[in-house]
Amino acid sequence: MKKNDKKMEKTIKVENRGKSDSLDKLQTKKIVERKILTINDKLALAVVALVSIAAFFYLATSNYSNFIKVPAILALLVGSGKVIAKLGGYEEYYGIIIFRGKRGFAAMRYFAKYPRIMRAIADFGLSLGFGMLYSIYIYKGNWKKILAHFVLICAFFYGFIIYGNPTIYNDSLPYYLSAIGIAGGLLIFGVASLAIQAYMILTVSGSSAGATLVVPGVTIPFWEGLIAIIIAAGVHEISHGILALVEKLEVKNSGAILFGILPIGAFVEPNEEKLATLEIQKKRRILIAGTTSNFILFMIFTAVGLIASPLVLGMANGVEVVQVSKDGTANGLLAENEVIYSVDGTAVKNYPEFASIMKNRKEGETVMLATDLGAKKIVLGKNGKMGIAPANSYPMEDLPTAAVLFLFGTLGLIILINFALAVINLVPIFLTDGYRLVFEEAKEAFPSKNNATAKRVAIIAGIASVILLLINFLPNFK
Repeated sequence: MKKNDKKMEKTIKVENRGKSDSLDKLQTKKIVERKILTINDKLALAVVALVSIAAFFYLATSNYSNFIKVPAILALLVGSGKVIAKLGGYEEYYGIIIFRGKRGFAAMRYFAKYPRIMRAIADFGLSLGFGMLYSIYIYKGNWKKILAHFVLICAFFYGFIIYGNPTIYNDSLPYYLSAIGIAGGLLIFGVASLAIQAYMILTVSGSSAGATLVVPGVTIPFWEGLIAIIIAAGVHEISHGILALVEKLEVKNSGAILFGILPIGAFVEPNEEKLATLEIQKKRRILIAGTTSNFILFMIFTAVGLIASPLVLGMANGVEVVQVSKDGTANGLLAENEVIYSVDGTAVKNYPEFASIMKNRKEGETVMLATDLGAKKIVLGKNGKMGIAPANSYPMEDLPTAAVLFLFGTLGLIILINFALAVINLVPIFLTDGYRLVFEEAKEAFPSKNNATAKRVAIIAGIASVILLLINFLPNFK
C-alpha cells in the first residue's frame, strides 16, 4: 500500500510539474509575442506617438480656455494610450500604459546587501516624514536614535529658514513652518503649506496656485524636466524595492507607467499578500523608502547646486523681468523679458545683486533703472516692492553658457521635483505611500473587523487631502 501511495505521489508530482512547465511556457510565449513587433506595428506606433505628441503640444500651448484645453488633453491621452497599448500589446487601463519587467533589480540587490544601513536610513525617513512626535511614539525609549534624528531634522529646517524663497514666504512664516515641520514632519509641513495657500486662494483675489501639474514641455522645460522626472521616479521606486528585499519580501516586477505619451511614474511590485502579514515597523520602512530617497537626492543635488551657483551667477549679464504684477507699480512701465542692467547707477549682473540693492527700500521711494529698453523711473509700492518677478539673464547665443545653463536647469528641476515628490507622496491622497501609511497606522491603533475603522480613517484623510489639493489647483483654471 505504501509503495502504491509513493508511486501515486510521484505521478501527481510529475503531472503537476508538467502543468507548471506548460504554464511557464505559455507565459513565456505571451511575453515573447508581446515583445516581437512587425515593421508595420513599429511604423504605426511611431506615427501614433508623433501625431499624439504634436497634438498634445498644440493643445497645451494654445490660447483655448482651460475648460476646453484640459478635457481635450485628457481625451487625447486616454485615446493615444489605448491605441498604443493595442498596437504594442501592452497592459492598459483608461489610457494608462504599464510596462512590466525586471529593470533595477541589480541595483536593488546591491544595496540590499547593507541591511543595517538601509534600515537606519529608512528609520530616519520615518522621523523626517512624520515628525519628532511620531518618532518618540515609534522609537519608544530609544533616545539615542530620537536625538540623532532631531539634530538632523533641525539642521534641515534651519537651512530652510536661511535659504527659504523670500518671494513665497513672508519674514515670519518660515519659522512657523519649520516648527510645524520638526513636530509633524514633511507631512504636516506639506499640509500646512497647502492649507495656508488654500486660505489665500479663497480669501485674496489674484492669489497664485499652490499646486500645478508637472508636464515636461508645458509647465516645465521638456528635456530638463523629463530627465528630472525619470531620476526622481526611478530612485523612488528602486528604494521601495531595496527595503522590500532587506525585509525579506519578494519583489515580483518593476516597471514604468505612461499616461498616453506622457511618462508619469515608475513602480515596483512586491508580494502584496506577504506585505500584509509583515510587522508594522517593516511595513513602515518599505513604504517610507521612496520619500526618504527623494529627500536624500534633494539634499545631495542642493549641495551641488550651492557649490555650482557662483559659476552660473558669474555668467549672468543682468536681471530679467519674468512677470509683472497687474497691481504692481511697475505695471505699464516694465515689460516681460525686459532686462535690468543697473539700479540708481549701480550695475547689477544677477538677481542676488539686485535683491541686495532693493533690500530695505520703503514705499514711495523712487528708483532709476537702466534696461535694454531704455531708462525707467519707478515709484516703489507696498513694502518697497515694484511688483515684478526677477530672474538672472544670460547671453543665450553663447554655446558654452547655454550648455552650462541646461545642466544647471536640469539640476534645479531635480532638486525641485525630488522635494515636491518627497512631500506630496506623504500627503494621504489616494494611491500615495502616505495614504497607505495612514491606513497601516490606523489598523495598528484601531483594530476592527475587516479593518473597517482603518479604512474609514484613510478614506476621510484621502478626501480631505484631495479637496485641499483641488483648491490649490483652482488658480490654474482662471
